[in-house]
Amino acid sequence: MVFNSVTGDYKTNNPSGGKFDLTASYRVAPRVSVGVRIGVDTYGDNRTLAFIPIQAELKGLLYSSGNTPFAIVRGGYSLVRPTIGSRGEVFTVGAGWRFMVGKRCSLSPIVGYHYQAVNTKIAIYDPNSNTWSNKFERFDPLKSFFVSLAFEF
Repeated sequence: MVFNSVTGDYKTNNPSGGKFDLTASYRVAPRVSVGVRIGVDTYGDNRTLAFIPIQAELKGLLYSSGNTPFAIVRGGYSLVRPTIGSRGEVFTVGAGWRFMVGKRCSLSPIVGYHYQAVNTKIAIYDPNSNTWSNKFERFDPLKSFFVSLAFEF
């Protein structure tokens, strides 16, 4: 189980944001693990846009034990608060260093790149039929470089 908390986040096209997530992973080989991540990613000056990403994760360690560098790749889809109606694909790549702090626990600083597609629900009024309809419109993706700290147990 991995617990991540972002300590710094630089959005290339959005000035602020943050993330909090949990990853359940399973070691399939001594240096390779696969997992599922669920979390909350926030964007905007007041963190008004919040996505709930669900991602598959692949993590590769350089060495199977002890302090070691690693790389992660994640891909999936994000849901969002129903009042805003946004959603979209989400991808993350990163690298970090695992520092063992006990027999089965570690702290890992991670740097990486995060991509969030944004599809927002827009209500359209048709005056001929006097009805409203919804459609999803694609906006510029949210891109960020991030620094995070993961606690693994």
